[in-house]
Amino acid sequence: MADKDGNTRRKGGTKGARGKASPEGWVENQLRQLYDDVAAEPLPKDLLDLLDSIDLGDTPDDTPDGGKR
Repeated sequence: MADKDGNTRRKGGTKGARGKASPEGWVENQLRQLYDDVAAEPLPKDLLDLLDSIDLGDTPDDTPDGGKR
């Protein structure tokens, strides 16, 4: 959405009506700083294998109920 000067802003940006940072923007920035490093870490091989077995429809043999929920 463009303002009267032709500048574009994203809906839900970090600036409020008075040009100050909104609390929602601050929280979003803090959460991003907190979780970006964790989200960038590689997944362990056993977790990837589990996800692959779920995608293929295999049921894990080590669950007491045969992988059923």
